[in-house]
Amino acid sequence: MAQRKDNVSKGVIVSIVILIPIMLLLSVFILVPRIAYLKEKGIIKENRYSLRDIERISESTLNEVDEYYNVSGAKGYEVKDSAHEELIGVRFYIFKSSAKAKRAFKKVKRDKDYDVLESDKVHLTAEVRGVCDASITDYWYLAKNILILDEAVFGDGPVTIEEGDIQAEYNRKEGSRLERASKLINELFME
Repeated sequence: MAQRKDNVSKGVIVSIVILIPIMLLLSVFILVPRIAYLKEKGIIKENRYSLRDIERISESTLNEVDEYYNVSGAKGYEVKDSAHEELIGVRFYIFKSSAKAKRAFKKVKRDKDYDVLESDKVHLTAEVRGVCDASITDYWYLAKNILILDEAVFGDGPVTIEEGDIQAEYNRKEGSRLERASKLINELFME
């Protein structure tokens, strides 16, 4: 009788050891694709921004632009009209997931055309190399599944006294716009 009981116990243990991996495999092949499908259809909400969210939050109209700055895997949009004048010209790159946005942000940080001025996990300030008679500074922001790019062009070439006054006034206005835009982007999109 004891031997029969041991055989039954061993049979149960063997069955459980076989069934658990089979159940895990089935869940991977059935549940994971199903969850991905539900996220894609919007039934399961992922913590991310859509184009409509960005337009609503920024009170702006965005127009699609071609891929720019080696930001692949995203759709790019530029602010054409906004209740916030300082956002006009700002670009938003929307990715399908925050993981893809993070990878693209890391790639931008390693871009050989940049001299990185400041950088942390969600901000990057870099100067574009090889520009004559101007300095171009790019300000990148990583928020959920989007990269935000604000580019500032400052004149710094040799000019006459009259042109120098005009250039200085332009640089002052651009610097002020950039400061206001940075503050607004941080308030609206950065958590």
